[in-house]
Amino acid sequence: MSIDFATIEALSKYYVDFMILLALHMDAGRNEALYASEESTRVDSFLGSQNWRESWAAAKRKGYGFRRFLADMFVERMISLHYLPESGKTMVQVKTTDKNLPLYHLGFFSRNHLGYKFWKDVQRYASMEPELPF
Repeated sequence: MSIDFATIEALSKYYVDFMILLALHMDAGRNEALYASEESTRVDSFLGSQNWRESWAAAKRKGYGFRRFLADMFVERMISLHYLPESGKTMVQVKTTDKNLPLYHLGFFSRNHLGYKFWKDVQRYASMEPELPF
């Protein structure tokens, strides 16, 4: 969550695709209370919006977890930049091989369906399981 959405927004003015590692299980999962506090601006910068807390309160009442909420909101923000909605359906969760614990999400964002064809091809031929030395 250390990237500012303003950076992505600036780069998106060029015709680029993004592959973004969302380390939400590590960072957001450990720091939910800190990031959700009114004093924190980390999520504001990450999503490029200060209006997410009301949505988070409603999502929390419905049983959403903070990590899922942030991933969904990030996808919505990318869609607002005219990236295709397929990105939410094609996001890959990477887990540890030993205990099957979630580590992070890999999100691919494109404005062209051909980009998603390439992304699906990569997933078909590559293992999404990390090779961790520990």
